[in-house]
Amino acid sequence: NRWLMPFPRNDHFVGRVDLLEALHQHLTSKEPMPVGLVGMGGSGKTQTAVEYAYQHEKDYPGGVFLFSATDPTRWQAELAGVARSFGLIVTQPNQSDAEMRLAQSFAAYLNQHPDSLLIVDNLTDPADLGVTRVQGVALGALRCRVLFTTRLPIVSISAALGMEGQRSVRSVDATA
Repeated sequence: NRWLMPFPRNDHFVGRVDLLEALHQHLTSKEPMPVGLVGMGGSGKTQTAVEYAYQHEKDYPGGVFLFSATDPTRWQAELAGVARSFGLIVTQPNQSDAEMRLAQSFAAYLNQHPDSLLIVDNLTDPADLGVTRVQGVALGALRCRVLFTTRLPIVSISAALGMEGQRSVRSVDATA
């Protein structure tokens, strides 16, 4: 299954047409870079990301996947869980590194499918996109499309990620 969305579509979602259009333009640009929905808690960042995914599912034939990024120390486990839900397996897993290998396998899939969308929900610090939380994997460097939600205002995220001169990050105000 190339659709892993733990939230149902909100039938009462209205408005934000311009915001959803801006997200789509940023996420489907020729030079992909992580796109962040930024706003205070309760401003509708996650709902907007979920609505975007439902509206544009067909634009991402490689799949749409959402995971909770609240606790960066759990990213490996979260990505391994997505990998399991997606149907990826690790042959002859060593119990001590099975989770890491599953997460790496999912990251490899995303790198091989730039037409995939990974939604990183509730990112505490966008600078974590540039940090390797799974051996050999920094989410901000994946070749797939990355949409993240965060409460943290973004001043100079490219510098914070150490990605100056490489890939940048676009932020969109979720309250727009």
